[in-house]
Amino acid sequence: MSDFDLKVEVREIPLSQLSENTGQIPDVPENPRKISDEAFALLKKSITESPEMKQLDEIKVFPWKKGFVAIGGNHRLRAYKELDWKNVRCKILPADTPKEKLCEYIMKENMQYASNDPYKLQSWDQEQLADWGVDVPMMESNINIDEFF
Repeated sequence: MSDFDLKVEVREIPLSQLSENTGQIPDVPENPRKISDEAFALLKKSITESPEMKQLDEIKVFPWKKGFVAIGGNHRLRAYKELDWKNVRCKILPADTPKEKLCEYIMKENMQYASNDPYKLQSWDQEQLADWGVDVPMMESNINIDEFF
Protein backbone atom coordinates (compact mmCIF):
# COMPACT_ATOMS: atom_id res chain seq x y z
CA MET A 1 0.00 0.00 0.00
CA SER A 2 1.30 3.44 -0.92
CA ASP A 3 1.53 6.39 1.42
CA PHE A 4 2.01 8.82 -1.47
CA ASP A 5 -0.95 11.22 -1.66
CA LEU A 6 -1.48 12.01 -5.33
CA LYS A 7 -3.24 15.30 -6.07
CA VAL A 8 -3.75 15.96 -9.76
CA GLU A 9 -4.95 18.99 -11.67
CA VAL A 10 -7.18 18.44 -14.72
CA ARG A 11 -7.16 20.98 -17.55
CA GLU A 12 -6.83 21.51 -21.27
CA ILE A 13 -3.23 21.94 -22.41
CA PRO A 14 -2.02 23.05 -25.85
CA LEU A 15 -0.51 20.14 -27.76
CA SER A 16 2.54 22.30 -28.42
CA GLN A 17 3.41 21.95 -24.71
CA LEU A 18 3.06 18.14 -24.66
CA SER A 19 5.73 15.56 -25.50
CA GLU A 20 5.69 11.80 -25.76
CA ASN A 21 7.81 9.98 -23.19
CA THR A 22 11.10 9.32 -24.97
CA GLY A 23 13.14 8.88 -21.81
CA GLN A 24 13.87 12.59 -21.36
CA ILE A 25 13.10 12.52 -17.63
CA PRO A 26 16.15 11.18 -15.72
CA ASP A 27 15.51 7.77 -14.12
CA VAL A 28 12.20 7.37 -16.03
CA PRO A 29 12.58 5.08 -19.07
CA GLU A 30 10.79 5.81 -22.32
CA ASN A 31 7.28 4.52 -22.94
CA PRO A 32 7.69 0.77 -23.59
CA ARG A 33 4.42 0.34 -25.51
CA LYS A 34 4.31 -0.17 -29.24
CA ILE A 35 1.38 0.05 -31.59
CA SER A 36 1.02 -1.35 -35.09
CA ASP A 37 0.21 0.94 -37.99
CA GLU A 38 -3.19 -0.74 -38.30
CA ALA A 39 -4.02 -0.28 -34.63
CA PHE A 40 -2.81 3.34 -34.73
CA ALA A 41 -5.10 4.01 -37.70
CA LEU A 42 -8.01 2.54 -35.69
CA LEU A 43 -7.07 4.75 -32.72
CA LYS A 44 -7.15 7.86 -34.91
CA LYS A 45 -10.49 6.74 -36.37
CA SER A 46 -11.85 6.23 -32.87
CA ILE A 47 -10.75 9.71 -31.80
CA THR A 48 -12.27 11.24 -34.92
CA GLU A 49 -15.59 9.43 -34.45
CA SER A 50 -15.86 9.98 -30.68
CA PRO A 51 -13.86 13.09 -29.75
CA GLU A 52 -15.93 13.49 -26.57
CA MET A 53 -14.07 10.51 -25.10
CA LYS A 54 -11.13 12.84 -24.35
CA GLN A 55 -13.30 14.01 -21.44
CA LEU A 56 -13.40 10.43 -20.11
CA ASP A 57 -9.76 9.42 -20.40
CA GLU A 58 -7.31 12.27 -20.04
CA ILE A 59 -3.65 12.10 -21.01
CA LYS A 60 -1.63 11.73 -17.79
CA VAL A 61 1.31 14.15 -17.84
CA PHE A 62 4.27 15.18 -15.71
CA PRO A 63 5.61 18.75 -15.73
CA TRP A 64 9.02 18.79 -17.37
CA LYS A 65 11.09 21.85 -18.22
CA LYS A 66 8.68 24.31 -19.89
CA GLY A 67 6.12 21.68 -20.89
CA PHE A 68 4.77 18.27 -20.00
CA VAL A 69 5.72 14.65 -20.75
CA ALA A 70 3.04 12.01 -21.25
CA ILE A 71 3.16 9.34 -18.55
CA GLY A 72 -0.05 7.69 -19.78
CA GLY A 73 -1.62 8.11 -23.20
CA ASN A 74 1.43 8.43 -25.45
CA HIS A 75 -0.27 6.87 -28.48
CA ARG A 76 -3.37 9.03 -28.04
CA LEU A 77 -1.12 12.08 -27.75
CA ARG A 78 0.59 11.18 -31.02
CA ALA A 79 -2.81 10.62 -32.64
CA TYR A 80 -4.13 13.99 -31.44
CA LYS A 81 -1.05 15.66 -32.92
CA GLU A 82 -1.43 13.88 -36.26
CA LEU A 83 -5.10 14.86 -36.31
CA ASP A 84 -4.07 18.51 -35.78
CA TRP A 85 -5.86 19.01 -32.50
CA LYS A 86 -4.90 22.20 -30.71
CA ASN A 87 -5.59 21.26 -27.05
CA VAL A 88 -6.21 18.08 -25.11
CA ARG A 89 -7.55 17.39 -21.65
CA CYS A 90 -4.80 16.24 -19.27
CA LYS A 91 -4.35 15.08 -15.70
CA ILE A 92 -1.24 16.83 -14.43
CA LEU A 93 0.80 14.91 -11.89
CA PRO A 94 2.53 16.98 -9.20
CA ALA A 95 6.10 18.04 -9.95
CA ASP A 96 7.23 16.28 -6.76
CA THR A 97 5.90 12.87 -7.85
CA PRO A 98 8.71 10.39 -7.09
CA LYS A 99 10.40 8.93 -10.17
CA GLU A 100 9.61 5.43 -8.87
CA LYS A 101 5.92 6.32 -8.90
CA LEU A 102 6.16 7.70 -12.44
CA CYS A 103 7.66 4.38 -13.57
CA GLU A 104 4.95 2.47 -11.74
CA TYR A 105 2.19 4.57 -13.32
CA ILE A 106 3.66 4.09 -16.81
CA MET A 107 3.59 0.32 -16.46
CA LYS A 108 0.26 0.03 -14.66
CA GLU A 109 -1.44 2.39 -17.11
CA ASN A 110 -0.58 0.00 -19.91
CA MET A 111 -1.24 -3.36 -18.28
CA GLN A 112 -4.02 -5.49 -19.63
CA TYR A 113 -5.67 -6.95 -16.55
CA ALA A 114 -8.62 -8.33 -18.43
CA SER A 115 -9.66 -9.48 -21.86
CA ASN A 116 -12.95 -9.79 -23.69
CA ASP A 117 -14.95 -12.96 -23.21
CA PRO A 118 -15.46 -14.31 -26.76
CA TYR A 119 -18.80 -15.88 -25.79
CA LYS A 120 -20.14 -12.59 -24.42
CA LEU A 121 -18.92 -10.74 -27.52
CA GLN A 122 -21.31 -12.87 -29.58
CA SER A 123 -24.26 -10.86 -28.19
CA TRP A 124 -22.74 -7.59 -29.45
CA ASP A 125 -23.28 -6.14 -32.94
CA GLN A 126 -20.49 -7.82 -34.91
CA GLU A 127 -20.29 -5.10 -37.56
CA GLN A 128 -19.86 -2.42 -34.87
CA LEU A 129 -17.16 -4.45 -33.14
CA ALA A 130 -15.28 -4.83 -36.41
CA ASP A 131 -15.69 -1.11 -37.15
CA TRP A 132 -14.29 -0.26 -33.70
CA GLY A 133 -11.30 -2.56 -34.26
CA VAL A 134 -12.29 -5.12 -31.62
CA ASP A 135 -10.56 -8.45 -32.22
CA VAL A 136 -13.27 -11.09 -31.96
CA PRO A 137 -11.88 -14.63 -31.76
CA MET A 138 -13.52 -17.13 -34.06
CA MET A 139 -15.84 -19.44 -32.16
CA GLU A 140 -15.62 -23.18 -32.78
CA SER A 141 -19.25 -23.16 -33.85
CA ASN A 142 -18.35 -20.72 -36.65
CA ILE A 143 -15.56 -22.88 -38.09
CA ASN A 144 -16.42 -24.73 -41.29
CA ILE A 145 -14.14 -27.77 -41.20
CA ASP A 146 -14.82 -28.41 -44.92
CA GLU A 147 -12.84 -25.23 -45.75
CA PHE A 148 -9.66 -26.94 -44.57
CA PHE A 149 -9.97 -30.06 -46.73
